[in-house]
Amino acid sequence: MWSSETLRQRIRERPGRAGWYAFAGLSGIAALLFSADFLLQPDSFPVRSMRFEGEFRRVSEQELATAVVDVVRGNFFLLDLDRVRARIEDVPWVHRASVRREWPDGVHIRFTEQELVARWGKGGWVNADGEHVDLRGQLGQPEPVRGQQRLPHGGQEAGQAAQDVAGGHLRKSPAVPARP
Repeated sequence: MWSSETLRQRIRERPGRAGWYAFAGLSGIAALLFSADFLLQPDSFPVRSMRFEGEFRRVSEQELATAVVDVVRGNFFLLDLDRVRARIEDVPWVHRASVRREWPDGVHIRFTEQELVARWGKGGWVNADGEHVDLRGQLGQPEPVRGQQRLPHGGQEAGQAAQDVAGGHLRKSPAVPARP
């Protein structure tokens, strides 16, 4: 490593070279800053397409697009994927969603709809994961699932139905031992 005295001596011997090094270093930093500024401008690299993947039994593509259109506007690189996912999951009948960028200017949204297994109270339902789902104010009545003629209703019957569904998933999984 050079001492400060050696560096000063070399600069005195070739003063033009030090200027070129400083110029090249500052030019490189400026180029990086201008590139980053261009890449992060809201109008640069706009999101131009959204692709939805799911069953579309109770939810329409138009409903999903309307839910996220104001969040998806802007720069492809600055897109907040968690916020888009949260907006999709706020749509009634949507159970889970995953969102990812698709190069060069798209967003891919995969979703699953609620699978109801029991009624809960006057307007609530229980889904296949045992979670409470509130669908009050939504048009249409859910159809029975898994070959049931009617969905169980109430506290204990609904809870038992959700437990049966969850237990069925556990028994099918080889990694989890069956319950006694």
